[in-house]
Amino acid sequence: MSEPIRRVVSVAAPLWVDDVEADQIISARDCVRPAGADYGDALFRAWRADPTFVLAREGFREARILVTGANFGYGSSREHAAWAVRDFGLRAIVAPSFASIFRTNAVRNGVLPVILSADTVAAIVAEISPGPAELAIDLPEQTVTTPSGEVHRFEIAALEKEMLVEGLDGIGLVERYTDDLAAFEERDRRRRPWVYEPLAAASSGTTTSETGVGTP
Repeated sequence: MSEPIRRVVSVAAPLWVDDVEADQIISARDCVRPAGADYGDALFRAWRADPTFVLAREGFREARILVTGANFGYGSSREHAAWAVRDFGLRAIVAPSFASIFRTNAVRNGVLPVILSADTVAAIVAEISPGPAELAIDLPEQTVTTPSGEVHRFEIAALEKEMLVEGLDGIGLVERYTDDLAAFEERDRRRRPWVYEPLAAASSGTTTSETGVGTP
């Protein structure tokens, strides 16, 4: 479960670089902690050692929104990259495109990936770069509002939106439909009892020959 995302209003950090690799987001040597550990200090560790890097600069360190270039998060499929982004405190990333695996991991770990056209993102970067300056992202309305008041709409799949607004991971999403799943199974059990007889026999330790299931 993650903190629900509905509206994020925050200083936005501009990182106008294409092809940011997962290994640059978090290095392999930092991926040794167990799932559930805090990976925030590992985000862009090498880059943040440079005091001129945006997330190391005064006024941008507490940013909750990152605005970046195309193909963000490509390369390694490790989920640690999304964990590092989330644990550092970033709630949303605005970019022209994302590596598909990173984008999936981000949604499932409570980070909103916002896709806008390259020209729009470039204009936002130009507006916030003299900053610090705030962006406002409204997930229910699917809009990004710039410091000058321009409003840009983004698209997101309904299921992904539900997960982020409700703060659900994959397990939490399934648990919302526990009653529906149980009702379906009961109906299916009545309709196709032969499917469930071997399962019941296996759970009780009875062999199929003892139940007659599978014999001519």
